[in-house]
Amino acid sequence: MILLLASMGACGKSKEEARLELARLNVAFNEESFVQSAKIGDTLAVKLFLAAGMDPDVQDKLGNTPLIVAAHAGHAETVRLLLAHNADLEARDNLLKAPPLIWAAMGGDPETIKILLARGADHAVRDKRGVTALLAAAGAGRNTVVDFLVSQGADLNSRDNNGHTALMWAAAQGHSKTIRLLLSLGSELEDRDKRGSTALHLAAESGRTDAVKVLLESGADIRARDNDGRTALMYAAADDHRDTVRFLLAKGADADARDKEGNTALDLAKSDEDVMEMLFEAEGRGSMRKK
Repeated sequence: MILLLASMGACGKSKEEARLELARLNVAFNEESFVQSAKIGDTLAVKLFLAAGMDPDVQDKLGNTPLIVAAHAGHAETVRLLLAHNADLEARDNLLKAPPLIWAAMGGDPETIKILLARGADHAVRDKRGVTALLAAAGAGRNTVVDFLVSQGADLNSRDNNGHTALMWAAAQGHSKTIRLLLSLGSELEDRDKRGSTALHLAAESGRTDAVKVLLESGADIRARDNDGRTALMYAAADDHRDTVRFLLAKGADADARDKEGNTALDLAKSDEDVMEMLFEAEGRGSMRKK
């Protein structure tokens, strides 16, 4: 109750009074402290910074504004407060050059997403990777946000700079529930990125065995090849993902398949002895099954 009353009175303070109050709270009056206060959702401190005349769009050393960090952390009330003081919806950090909406999508708080969209944030905006809010949410496994963004018109077929769709992002990060959700919403199972990789390739490349399982159960083509003629098994073998290799072989992946340079999955395996032994034992079985 005391904090609530203090918060309500903060806006009525003069600049000097607000700075004195921050000092009393042991909060330094500088840009880094302002951003940190927003990051932890300290609405009282944020109000005092604003009342003291601090620019709502200051940046810390990483280029984060108070709105970016509050949005990422899902502090909806702090986000509302900053927007009420005209914080920039299009501000970008130094790392990803991503605006608050994309950071909010990664953070996963639906209320924050709704606030930003209501204030005019564009769900189609992209960061330097070409990632939209939907792709960011899918890559972070934020299912509620994914569902909401699609309901608001976000494009399921949008792609980042590498041609990755939301389904591919979810697959690469191993978010099985997100994969199921995206497929139920209409994502294309066999879409390909600029390398010709499918979601199955990317799940295998990352060693996300559970995601590989869900994709295969959903009808993904285990024999699909990328632009270099490589299969999901080759992707898994090339990064020594033992469990994924084992699972793909159990599901009928062809260890005898060769890419455009003539390599089998065994040829591409790096150093894991178990992976190489599994593939060595599996070679020849594919041709035997075909007879």
